[in-house]
Amino acid sequence: MQQQFDVTIEGTIQTTPVADTTSNGFRFTKFDIVNRRESDGDSNAKSAPPMYFSVICWGKLADRVVELTRGTDVVVQASRLSIDGYSEPPVLMLAARNVSVSMRRNDAHPGTGRNRRRADLITTADGETFDTDAYTEAATGFEALHR
Repeated sequence: MQQQFDVTIEGTIQTTPVADTTSNGFRFTKFDIVNRRESDGDSNAKSAPPMYFSVICWGKLADRVVELTRGTDVVVQASRLSIDGYSEPPVLMLAARNVSVSMRRNDAHPGTGRNRRRADLITTADGETFDTDAYTEAATGFEALHR
């Protein structure tokens, strides 16, 4: 009989995700998260020490999570759990099946903005700056561009 183990952990990314490849050519990404347990309004709840996790993602998931940034709250679903007994405090290592951004404490955002070039912005006579994607008719007018 095969046993299935699933765990879901919410935490904040502590280290910038780092992508790498094994000697066999398998892609993976590693990053660390910390879970700081909070009370849900219960005045009798005691604060527990933070729990640290090292997360490893493989394949396409690894390609996606490398875009996450330090400080992002995430929810990690893992199917394997092991302990790194050599670190202090001990770190639990998770093999992730899925990683998603948590919106429990923060609003949703469109992600990191693309790098802007000066040509991607329009500056009005009043000094206001607008994205050319928002005002395509002003950005594509021949006379407006060549004054």
